[in-house]
Amino acid sequence: MELGTIVYNNEIYNLDYMTAIEVSELLNLVQKNKNKENVILSAKLRCVQTNKISNELINQKVNFQLNSMKTSMLNINSKFTEKSKNYDKINEEMLDSLKCFEEVLRQFADSFDRKMQQFIYKQLELELKLLAAICEEQIEPKKIKQKKSEDNTNVETKLKKEMKVLIKKRKSLAKHKEDEIFSAMEVGNKAIGVTVKKRRRLKNIPKFFSYKFNPYRVIQKNVIEPFNQRIDEFKVNQLKKVDGKSKEFDFDKIATKIDEIAKN
Repeated sequence: MELGTIVYNNEIYNLDYMTAIEVSELLNLVQKNKNKENVILSAKLRCVQTNKISNELINQKVNFQLNSMKTSMLNINSKFTEKSKNYDKINEEMLDSLKCFEEVLRQFADSFDRKMQQFIYKQLELELKLLAAICEEQIEPKKIKQKKSEDNTNVETKLKKEMKVLIKKRKSLAKHKEDEIFSAMEVGNKAIGVTVKKRRRLKNIPKFFSYKFNPYRVIQKNVIEPFNQRIDEFKVNQLKKVDGKSKEFDFDKIATKIDEIAKN
């Protein structure tokens, strides 16, 4: 879905065309002025930032995998190109596998992002309470201000401690998500690789002719099938541990939830 635009300091920002870093820069700008409106906007931007980081990580990983598979295909037979017989078939199979790969990664990332959103909602609640405590301290009559000030100071201290712990947990989860996505469905310690070695000498004549005259089947066996197997194993061993399926990022629904929190 489209994220739309937001207006801040008379500037219009189109969230659909912003990178995670650009959203982060805008978030830092908004947080410089602590008021209720900016606190609410910050929560919304954190949710957008979380989703964009996941998308960028997944896109990067899918592109790496695509390049790895293409390299493996060339290693098997450098003359197997777009004009070759069965090239379209192997390309279609590869794209189907990559589509499945991307969907599995999306589902995996969503399991982290749902937890991140809960942290963001909780941080919003704490920030709003902190603003309320500061505001109350500023408007209390002088005759009761001293006692109120002491109480509010204690409340502020408690809220700041809670927020510090919460932010630390959220950042730790973000780092954990990044590490887990990059390591998902990898082979050993290698970064996104396919276990196909380049053919060097003609020690095995039948294998040579297979590589030369039937590259389609060789690529299937050594590139596509092992890749699909890694995906299937990950589904069984990892995805079954996460709750729910991947869903399209619904910014309107999230923004509505944030507005509801701000009203309470």
